[in-house]
Amino acid sequence: LKKYRKNTNLKIALGERILSLKEAMFYINEGVNILQPDITNIGGVTIASKVVKLAESNDVEIAFHNAFGSIQNAVSLQLSAVTPNLYLLENFYDWFPQWKRDLVFNGTPVENGYVNVPNKPGIGVSVNEKLIEELRAEPTPLEVKEEPVWVVKGTWKSYGV
Repeated sequence: LKKYRKNTNLKIALGERILSLKEAMFYINEGVNILQPDITNIGGVTIASKVVKLAESNDVEIAFHNAFGSIQNAVSLQLSAVTPNLYLLENFYDWFPQWKRDLVFNGTPVENGYVNVPNKPGIGVSVNEKLIEELRAEPTPLEVKEEPVWVVKGTWKSYGV
C-alpha cells in the first residue's frame, strides 16, 4: 500500500472487509484516502461511528460498504446522514430482489441517484416481521474445503481441512 501510495496521485479506497477499529486505524495510518467500512463486518453502529471519527480526524473520507440487504441499507443510510466526512454510500437497492425490498416495505428507494433518509424512529423504516418469519430458515453447517479467493491468505478459519 505504501509503495502504491508513493507512485500514484489517485485516491485509494479500501476496507470492505475490515473487522476492527484497530484494523481501520492501520489503513488510515498507511495513507488510505477513502475508508469503506461495512457496518455489519466492523461490529455494528457503535464501532462504525468510532471509525468515522478516526477517519475524520485524519482527513480520510468514508464510503460505507453496503451490500448485505435492505435492513443494513436502512442502518447505513442513518449513519451516513450524520457522517461529516461521507464520500458516498454504496447502494444496491435497485438490484435487490423484491423480497429484500419487501422486508422494509420498499422504504428506501433510489430516485434519480439519491435516497431520502427515512425519518421513522430507529433505523428509519418499518421492518416486515411477518415476512422475516415466512423466510426463516434453519442454519446449516458450512463445509469449507479451502480458503475463498477473496480472503487474505492464511486468515480464513477452515474446518476439516
